Amino acid sequence: NFITKFARYYTPAVCGGALVLAVLPPIIRMIMGESAMWGDWITRALTFLVISCPCALVISIPLSFFAGIGCASANGVLVKGSNYLEALSDTQYIVFDKTGTLTKGVFEVTGIYPANGFDESTIVGLASYAESASNHPISISLKKYFGKEIKRDSVSDIEEIAGHGVSA
Repeated sequence: NFITKFARYYTPAVCGGALVLAVLPPIIRMIMGESAMWGDWITRALTFLVISCPCALVISIPLSFFAGIGCASANGVLVKGSNYLEALSDTQYIVFDKTGTLTKGVFEVTGIYPANGFDESTIVGLASYAESASNHPISISLKKYFGKEIKRDSVSDIEEIAGHGVSA
């Protein structure tokens, strides 16, 4: 972020300085009746650009962001901007949307991995009964995965906790 702010002023100033150095002295020399020496002053302006090497630093940061966004895009991942790419550097886990959950809003249970001592049908049954009163998309997908009729009167004290789930 600092580099972006710095580049906003530094890069145009250096480019403008190089342009002035390439053009102004030869014009002044011509006004004074001397040889303009365009080649010498253009060489000096280019030397000035090379010496102002932080431009490479200033340019390298945006270029690396463009390369990262371009590479992600080539692999089918949309990154909306460099600030999001920078935030990804602190990310520990990434979830990709193969089933359309995020893009289409369609949730689907793709697998159940029970802990020791539990079987899949028991876990899915208990979760489906607990979710029986909810119309949340995740609840609907869980009940669809269960695939059996749920007797809501066999569940009591159902409480839907926003952002956390249900208890019953």
